Amino acid sequence: MDYKLKKKGFLTEKLSNSGFAEGQGILHDLKFLIPNTETYSLIKTKELSTPGSYPFETYKEAFYYFTKKLIEKDYPEAYLSQALFENNKAKVKENVTKYLGHTKSKHKNYAMNYMNNTLGDMVSNNKKEIILIPKVKFL
Repeated sequence: MDYKLKKKGFLTEKLSNSGFAEGQGILHDLKFLIPNTETYSLIKTKELSTPGSYPFETYKEAFYYFTKKLIEKDYPEAYLSQALFENNKAKVKENVTKYLGHTKSKHKNYAMNYMNNTLGDMVSNNKKEIILIPKVKFL
């Protein structure tokens, strides 16, 4: 995640002139996501669309909210995502340890090298082809 977005309102960083306060997330007014009133009226009230209930506001809070949901569904890759997101070494270790302990984890070698700060060694010993894609843009 772009570190500059962590504290910005989720999906509202460019909508501050549209009535969203600084750090306020899109859940305050979902009509900005679904401007068609007919389609909007079809939304059933759920956890994320209940008026007055906002389980997260910022991108950082949204990240933690959704990774928690994935962990509750027994999706181990969420632990690796959390480890990569963290700056705190203890939290990185905690999440990688949980990831490595899960039987369905797909990238254990990468996780172990990430935790041990040996990714460079892993790449230099890699006999497979490495592809570099410069300036990847996510829209």
